[in-house]
Parts: sequence; C-alpha cells; structure tokens
Amino acid sequence: MSHPVHPGGGPGDFDRLALGYAQRRVVLVAALLGGLCITVAGATWALSSAALGEPPGNGLTMALVGLGATALGWLATAGLRFTGKEPKTVDGNARADRMSGNRVISGWIAFGLVFAACLAAFFLAPRGQEPDVVALLLMMASFPVVLLLGFYRIRWIMRSRSELYARWLAKHPG
Repeated sequence: MSHPVHPGGGPGDFDRLALGYAQRRVVLVAALLGGLCITVAGATWALSSAALGEPPGNGLTMALVGLGATALGWLATAGLRFTGKEPKTVDGNARADRMSGNRVISGWIAFGLVFAACLAAFFLAPRGQEPDVVALLLMMASFPVVLLLGFYRIRWIMRSRSELYARWLAKHPG
C-alpha cells in the first residue's frame, strides 16, 4: 500500500508519524480502560445480585465509582483527544509490530483461563452456590473480559495505524 507523503517529510516519516499517532490513540484507550473495567464489573454485580434476589446496592456503588474513574480518564485526555496537532515521530515500527502480535494477547488469554479456573474452584467450594457468592463470581469474571477487549482494541489500533493516520491526515490537512 502506498502511503501519502506528509508535507514535512519523506515516505519514511509517514510510518514514524503513524506510529506516533497510534500511540496517542492507545493512551486514549488506556485512560478509559481501568474505569470501564470497574464500571462493567459493578454493573455485572448489581444485575446478577438483583436477578438472584439480593440487594444490588454494592454493585451500583461500584459501577458509579467506575463511571467516575472513566470520566476522570476522559477529562484527563480531553486535550489529546481533540487536538489537531501533528503527532510526534516515533521510531520502532518493528518493535510495535512484535508487541501487537498474538504473543501478548495469548498471554492475557492464558491469564483469563487461569482466572476462570480459580473462579470455578471458588464456585465448587462449600459456599460457592449461595446467591451472594455467585454474584461476586460473575463480577470477578467480567473484569478480565473487559480488559481483554481493551487489549484487542489496542492491538487493532497498532495494526491499523497507517490507515488511521491517513484518515487523520485527510481530516487535518496542512
């Protein structure tokens, strides 16, 4: 694929600028990810508690705290989110390609499987089938799911950096 040449440099600069733009986008995702994990875990806890006839208050509180953390992450990156400023050039395309590969995601999938096995062990424990424990287990299971989805999004950004940066250039000429 031929990349557009940035007005300030040659074709090699496009790849370095695209990597800088992708890293900017990754910071935006990372700023929201922790709060989203807490929000979804809290919402899962609240919904599963309500479905099992338990009071959903603790889960709702956790979800609200997560929304607050997500909002703070969004506000902290608002300047970066809406900037028309050119990204900084970054060297290291080969390293970025290696890091966005399946090796990192595979590690998180393995972590999720181990975590799920631990949850199953808790579930099979003597108190494991009581409603309050089931709601907590579902809450704990939702956390790595959201985290893994965030990592997949980051990997997609790194792999699609040239196309994303080309679209950004089309919106911000000159």
